[in-house]
Amino acid sequence: MFLAAVMATTMSLNARTVLIDEGFENGIQESVWTQVFVSGEMPWGIESVEENLMWPSTVKEGTHRAFLRNNTGETQGYKTRLVSQVMNLSPARVYLPSLSFWFANPKWGADRDSLRVLYRTSSYSAWKTMAELTSEGSDWQYVKLSLPEVGTTYQIAFEGTDNLGRGIVLDDIKLQSAPDCTIPMDITVFNKGAGKVNIAWSASWDANAFEVIVSKDTIEPDRIEEIE
Repeated sequence: MFLAAVMATTMSLNARTVLIDEGFENGIQESVWTQVFVSGEMPWGIESVEENLMWPSTVKEGTHRAFLRNNTGETQGYKTRLVSQVMNLSPARVYLPSLSFWFANPKWGADRDSLRVLYRTSSYSAWKTMAELTSEGSDWQYVKLSLPEVGTTYQIAFEGTDNLGRGIVLDDIKLQSAPDCTIPMDITVFNKGAGKVNIAWSASWDANAFEVIVSKDTIEPDRIEEIE
């Protein structure tokens, strides 16, 4: 039986700053998102587990998810952005901010839609591409991105483009800081067997206590704090 172990310092740990924690349980809230029609007028919508979901048939958090889908049967070339509000991501306020989310992009025949993740450093600056996700997938895919050029007037956007695929779905979006703690280094595993294993590691001088979490399942780094 394979066991996965994750170590986290329990000293020198600051509270994590969370700016976006979005599962779309309350719809697309204007206090969090603005919809911008770049081409055509197809808005992002919300669907729930009560609606016989497909591609995929699940959500990643709660009971709802966001989608952008062309149901006309013809390519329209719609392009719509889901734009965040302006956020203060200065290093003094948010330590090493990152953006994580789950998405799916199922194709229809040979056709598939595309998703771009954009950012800008102020409401007056040009948008820049942080990631372009064009590969198809009818199951959920996890993405985590480090945010470039952070500052006091930062915005992100999810830009979906219609190419007559089966639509793009989004869920469990998080924009948050990294834990401000010492990271263990030079981890080695030895003396494996008989249900036991030895783990050794090195750390900086200010770390004097660690917690080891053992699980039979893969542990996503963003989920460590949720494990009891």
